[in-house]
Parts: sequence; C-alpha cells; structure tokens
Amino acid sequence: MLLRSAIHYELVVNLFYAVILSEAKNLLVNVRLTKRQSVSRGFSCFLLFTIHSLFIGVTVPAYVVPEAKGLQPGQKVIATVQGREIGVFNVAGRLHAVRNVCADQSGPLCQGDVFDRIDAEITEDRRIREVLNAGRPVIACPWHAWEYDLQTGECLWNPKYRVRVYAVEVAADGTVTVTM
Repeated sequence: MLLRSAIHYELVVNLFYAVILSEAKNLLVNVRLTKRQSVSRGFSCFLLFTIHSLFIGVTVPAYVVPEAKGLQPGQKVIATVQGREIGVFNVAGRLHAVRNVCADQSGPLCQGDVFDRIDAEITEDRRIREVLNAGRPVIACPWHAWEYDLQTGECLWNPKYRVRVYAVEVAADGTVTVTM
C-alpha cells in the first residue's frame, strides 16, 4: 500500500507541475515586450523558479523595522532595510510599506503626502462626478505629483508604472516586520 501511495503521490505532483509549467509557458508566450519580442532565458528561469518555490516552502525574508514600532495613525517613518529605503505609513490604523523611489524620476516618494483616493465617473447625463474612496490611500510624489495606490503600488494616471509595496505585519508587542 505504501508503494502505491508513493506512486500515486508522484503522479499527482508530476501532473501538478505539468499544469503549472504549461501555464508558465503560456504566460511566457503571451508576454509582450516593447523593445524585445522574445523573453530572455534568464527571465524564463526566474519565472519557473518563482513558481516552483511557491510549492516547496521557500520562505521570503522578513525584517524588523524598529523605527516603525508605536507608529500612530497619520504618522510615517522612512527607514533603510537591507540597503533599500522604505516608508512605513499608518493610515487609519493600518500599516503600509512602500519603496522610497518614484517611478518617474526616482524622487523621494515617501516624503510626499498621503490622502484618500478620489475617483471620477461619467454619469448618464455626461457630467463628471467625483467620488471619495476613503478605503484606498494614495501617496503623491513631492517632485511631480505622481500618485500611487498604497495597497497595490499602481500609478493612478498610468497603471503600467508602479512602485514596490511590501507586506507589513505587527506582532503582539508592537514590533513591525516588513517582508521583502
């Protein structure tokens, strides 16, 4: 029975990897690049390694940000973690972490202001109506006012630009950990 279970397990794992690799191949085929029409071998290997690592339990490193401990709503702190400058923001009691580099001209993004997102919609009578989206914090770069969603890092005026956001966890003792 053990041999049958092991064979069954191996079959399931191989089938699972075949499906995943097939999807990765489709993804690689469908990637559209503006300057190159093919995907580099390094990128292919990186993508396959990333997909593979999701299923073998590879952990992503997390780092304590001591400066962010005790951060109150409305406050921010800019700290260097693993050689990268990041900003940690407390927006209405929820912590967000973002890399301190704007996609425009590498400006100091985290020195900018954080505010609620304002969405616009066109009504049936062809008027523009602005709606405050209080659950979606936005940060604006102080250099050229490029705005980014703090949860996704997506640039509001052009989604092809984004900034790196990091997962943040707060321990029971208030210690803030950022996953890079």
